[in-house]
Amino acid sequence: MPSRVRFIILSTVNKNELICYLERIDAELKHAAMLYIYGSAPCILLDEPDRTSLDIDVASPYSVANYGDIAQAATKAG
Repeated sequence: MPSRVRFIILSTVNKNELICYLERIDAELKHAAMLYIYGSAPCILLDEPDRTSLDIDVASPYSVANYGDIAQAATKAG
């Protein structure tokens, strides 16, 4: 299992766009997952001003997920 997983968004996002993206990933998952995210993405979700992100950093040592399932769901989510 990788020590770090990164989902690339390819454009900066605001809070609502990030929530919608995460909801689309969740809808595509075939297995339960608990992801611990860090970096700018959680700061955006907490309404920290002036934060942008091009990706979602996942701390895989602390997360529980089928990473193939996550990657496939992220691809389908766009």
